[in-house]
Amino acid sequence: AFFAVAAIAALGVCADEQTSATRPAGRTFESRIVFADIDLYSYNNLKAVKEPIRGIVIDHHGLGCNIFGSPKDFEKMTAEDAVRGIVWIHPHYQPWAWMNDHAVRLTDRLVDLVLAQYGLPKDLSVCSAGGSMGGQGAYVYARYSRHNVRRVVVNCGVADLAYHYTERPDLPRTITAAFADAPDFEAELKARSPLALARAGQMPKADYVIFHSTKDNAVSIDRHAKPMIAALEAAGNKVEY
Repeated sequence: AFFAVAAIAALGVCADEQTSATRPAGRTFESRIVFADIDLYSYNNLKAVKEPIRGIVIDHHGLGCNIFGSPKDFEKMTAEDAVRGIVWIHPHYQPWAWMNDHAVRLTDRLVDLVLAQYGLPKDLSVCSAGGSMGGQGAYVYARYSRHNVRRVVVNCGVADLAYHYTERPDLPRTITAAFADAPDFEAELKARSPLALARAGQMPKADYVIFHSTKDNAVSIDRHAKPMIAALEAAGNKVEY
């Protein structure tokens, strides 16, 4: 996989061995998610990963679906990185999430559990990667995650979310579903738009690796990748295109 890139580090916290069936509910949905149940909330390569763990790749899915047929397919795709000590996590948030608050919090919780289980430092390097809606998710997760996102890898990713709302007839219902509960829908659309964040200087300092097909009819290269690259570079970020 072209976005098989992450970084390095190591140090401690302790693991929670309770399952979500036995643990008291708590006030947030995160409190119900424990390491023993991580397979219920993600595809991952944790059964095969070798220590020392050097980094984590978050693989954000595209609109409406996940491209992997089964957990075993995902494990096979990430097997080489598992041997190198690279954890891959493919979070199971809503299929129309557009990296809303739930998607960010769920993904952060999964990273928390891996750090705790393996006694890793809180600043372990994370790579945020994905394509199409997953590309938008890769950018936006880097912005709002509490973890150390050092690299963002995007394939044909959505950058201008406000424009994308109008780009295809299937999109308004999905974006509305993602942010319908926001007190200010327009403000939330801007807050989850990578291009708006980049132009406001709010994207994190990281290495950005961006792929885009010149013949992409679903996500325009001229409306997404090109202006996003310009905005990231104007803010002083390193971009490989």
